[in-house]
Amino acid sequence: MEEGWKESIQASVLHGTEKFVAGMLKELKGDRREQTGMREKERLSLEWSRIVAAIAKVWKTPWEVVSRQRGNGAVGLAYYLGQRHAGMTLRELGKCMGDAEYPAVSVAIARFENRLKTERLLQRRLKQIEKLLKVEM
Repeated sequence: MEEGWKESIQASVLHGTEKFVAGMLKELKGDRREQTGMREKERLSLEWSRIVAAIAKVWKTPWEVVSRQRGNGAVGLAYYLGQRHAGMTLRELGKCMGDAEYPAVSVAIARFENRLKTERLLQRRLKQIEKLLKVEM
């Protein structure tokens, strides 16, 4: 396939089989960090309040309580979902948690992702929350 073809796409409609469209969307997705338009669109559909409400529901504990408990992964999960599915920046996520500095948010996300590789309970909770939020897994 020819290099640089993504940059020349101007239409926003794809025609073809479901498999073809899914493959093209995956190919076109690219690096979300550089696609502010895509992040903005995602942000409109998922708000921080919905993320924390879903976490509270899955934990069966109010967010105000679960977010203060150490070691449960809830805050890291909230940051992870905010960045991944709401297109929020590290600074925006930090403000949601009372002016946490963005490097601390980045570290929390990295720690959560590392825990996610081995902890089945966190994996199950993430799936439950993504299902509640109706976001792409």
